[in-house]
Amino acid sequence: MELFFFNTGNPGDGHINDVWAVIALQRKVNSSDPDDTLTAVAYALICADSSCSTGEYLGSAELGKVKVGEKVRLRLEWDATGDRIVSQLNDQPEQAFAYRVDDSSLPDIRTRCCKSCIGFPTANATCVLWK
Repeated sequence: MELFFFNTGNPGDGHINDVWAVIALQRKVNSSDPDDTLTAVAYALICADSSCSTGEYLGSAELGKVKVGEKVRLRLEWDATGDRIVSQLNDQPEQAFAYRVDDSSLPDIRTRCCKSCIGFPTANATCVLWK
């Protein structure tokens, strides 16, 4: 799941200065975990370009391990009052990324979506997108 929460500067130039947060289940190619194990991860960054392909990381966290086919609850929340972005897997402890930037502007492109992607870095990825 990915969300653009707010813009730290002047919206109007693609995603530049948008704060983008992602929570996902992944498996790295070089993982030593059993084949049926995925890792829940979260990260947040301030986009440096209009496509948000680069940026300044606010934080990242490994939230825990899950088995393929296991039902999970992923939480990604903007705590504007506390100046932090919160992520959580099931009832595991919250992981929060604090920030010290202006959060009073809406993101330039307001996107909240879920994607299901299957692919490899060297091959085309297949993604299904829900908005």
